[in-house]
Amino acid sequence: MADAELVERAKDLVQRLSRTPRLAGSTEEADARALCRNQLEQAGFECVERQFEYSQWPGRWGIPVAAAAQAATILLVARMATHEGPIIALVVGGAWILWQRRASSPSSSR
Repeated sequence: MADAELVERAKDLVQRLSRTPRLAGSTEEADARALCRNQLEQAGFECVERQFEYSQWPGRWGIPVAAAAQAATILLVARMATHEGPIIALVVGGAWILWQRRASSPSSSR
């Protein structure tokens, strides 16, 4: 197979895979998995599907929860700056941000 043809096939495959989002468990994800399996089997690979469990929570709710935490931080610091003064707002905002980072870091779940 010529290099140009291989590049064209790879480009076509990437375009087909990137047409729609593929949330885990969706029809789009199943279609993409079937397409990849077909390509791999045509290349001589043996494919085996293995079931596993996962949580959809991070992908579905992670960004809205992070945005809400950021909005709460902004509102807290703005209120503190208005009522208590900018230095106290800076200290409270910094402590709040550090607490959020520590609470969300993987090492905090020991």
